[in-house]
Amino acid sequence: MAPLASLLKHHISMLAQLSSTSTISLSTIMLKPIHQWPRFSLPTAVNWTWTPLYVIPHSWSLALSICVPVYRGLLHSARKSLTAMRAVVAIGNYLHSIPKGVQIIHTTIQTSPLAIVNEIPSDTHFEIPAEWVIAPSARGKGINDNVILYFHGGGYFLSDAEGHRSLTWQLSQTASLPLLSISYRLAPESTFPSQLQDAISAYLHLIQVNPHRKVFLAGDSAGGGLAIALALWIRDQSSPAKINIPQPAAIVAFAPWIDLSHSFPSFRNHASIDYLPATTSDPRHTVVGKRTHYYTSSDQQLRDPLVSPVFAHDRPERPLPPILIHVGEKERLRDESLAFAHFMKSSPIRIEMFQDMPHVFQTFASMGDSMAQISLQRAGAFIQELCLQKDDAVIQPHNVRINCNGTINTMNLMDEIHRGHLELERTEHAPKGLQNGLSGISGRGLGSKISNHGLAMFRAL
Repeated sequence: MAPLASLLKHHISMLAQLSSTSTISLSTIMLKPIHQWPRFSLPTAVNWTWTPLYVIPHSWSLALSICVPVYRGLLHSARKSLTAMRAVVAIGNYLHSIPKGVQIIHTTIQTSPLAIVNEIPSDTHFEIPAEWVIAPSARGKGINDNVILYFHGGGYFLSDAEGHRSLTWQLSQTASLPLLSISYRLAPESTFPSQLQDAISAYLHLIQVNPHRKVFLAGDSAGGGLAIALALWIRDQSSPAKINIPQPAAIVAFAPWIDLSHSFPSFRNHASIDYLPATTSDPRHTVVGKRTHYYTSSDQQLRDPLVSPVFAHDRPERPLPPILIHVGEKERLRDESLAFAHFMKSSPIRIEMFQDMPHVFQTFASMGDSMAQISLQRAGAFIQELCLQKDDAVIQPHNVRINCNGTINTMNLMDEIHRGHLELERTEHAPKGLQNGLSGISGRGLGSKISNHGLAMFRAL
């Protein structure tokens, strides 16, 4: 940990030197065109190159304005090395701490033989590391009652339950519920469907302990996508011919990664603001076969709805449970959440978009970012509301836009889709998997072309 801490101090000192120099300051750098910004490198022993800073929205807090550019530079520089990427995430985790009043209980969960995905059985000899996170407001509520099951983000190949405590303890606090966070198997050591099988096993474990409890799924980024994929798996498994598994009470997804094909315009249009890098570069080919992500063993899997839930079919006879999705207006994964809510018309999905925010901005709540704190408070209130309602209560989708000045405005989903230059329409030319709801996707200025995976069609408006 010491080398990582010194590495972070090196970056902060460079920023401090820039801002304290009489001839050049951080603010004056940002006012210049991006090609005129200075470039500087990390220590030679690391052999990385620092990427230029970029335009920061005026509405960002100090925590976002300082940390996001640093994090973006590190991730973009390190993305060709899995070891380096994991080190960068460890640096970020090192910055966060949890209050002394938060209780952490380590446990393990046995993988279930029922966790069969695409006819692939689960490894039942594996135990999933997990931890109970119990915030002060959740004290006195037993872990055998209503709970939150949390899946961490990290592109399916980074981080673990411990690395996301800055999020999990605050969600436990705002929801006033115990939270179980699992460290599912990571890629490329374990590829799809291992992560989903671990999620299934954890969910089955919770409902077997108490079949009458309410289990709320939650997650950020890849973890949010995993929570939605789990709900899809349960929906499609529950039939007279298969095992009958109760649906979760609800899902809270922070910036869920539900389109691994990167087919939507926001992934390109917001690249200059968001800190997410592009697809993973893997020159060593850790996983055999052509693929864009560590998570899949082949790009042929990108169409699978359990990999990319945006490709799932709407089933009016079996809607998904209530879903609350929080997205940043300027994040690269924004459009896929809007499209998912549009396609799954039969399910009660609520979108709340936060002005100017980047990917998983909730991480900065512990640093005092007000928008992040508002997001976690609203997510907790959503869970508390459903805890008090009957199972058959109807949840009406109510999409809103939350502005940096604290105002909350009703948001028309289709207006926001068109404002983002997405035109969702049925097309008979869409590849298999885009029919029956998934359709041509248009992006202004992108020209008439098929995306590199052939999963979505872009046409100029």
